[in-house]
Amino acid sequence: MADTYRKRISTSQPFKMLVAHLERASDPSKGEAGNPVVIRQSFETQVITTPEGIGLIGNISSNRPSLIIKVNSTEYGNTNVVAGPPFYDNDTIQVYAGGIESLSSMRVLQAGYDFGKAQGNGQGNTADVAASLNEVINAMSFGVSSVIDPNDATQVIVSSDTPTDPIVLNTHSVSFNLFNGNPPFVILDSDGNTLHDPAVSGKANARILIRSTGVQPMTSN
Repeated sequence: MADTYRKRISTSQPFKMLVAHLERASDPSKGEAGNPVVIRQSFETQVITTPEGIGLIGNISSNRPSLIIKVNSTEYGNTNVVAGPPFYDNDTIQVYAGGIESLSSMRVLQAGYDFGKAQGNGQGNTADVAASLNEVINAMSFGVSSVIDPNDATQVIVSSDTPTDPIVLNTHSVSFNLFNGNPPFVILDSDGNTLHDPAVSGKANARILIRSTGVQPMTSN
């Protein structure tokens, strides 16, 4: 499945489509006068081919699904900095764009190993961890890219590479309970509303799906 992410979305030029339909239902009791009137209506649309080869009819927009990973603290376990207790769970983030059926081929990022390597256990700087996470997400080839929020250096804005693919994010955070209870990662939507805060929900695991709004319906003329 990973090969599909190297393909690009393609679209046709906008074109008009004529659709014939009936103005009203027929009424046989009125004889010929009861016959329905056929009218025609035109729509402007495009043929959109997704990276998976699926054809869609609609109008493409520049909207790309996005979410925000906020590095809320450095209270994640990192055995490279401080040895952890037995059976220590790593805090992880997995983010990609596309079908959920691709889950088995998507890499899981471990805090302290894939990013934030010299930090954790309550040590370090949240902005540095965010910069490290941003770098590794952009190094992946799973249909997403990210930037640091220009208004908040602790926030990583993740977007789908194409407007047709949804974003899927899986996260696991439990080690913060061994420190001061401040979860290292809080997930927000693109408007800044909280989607997952383990300190509030009491859940270590979350799967978040941000659906695509990049394909709009046909427009009537």
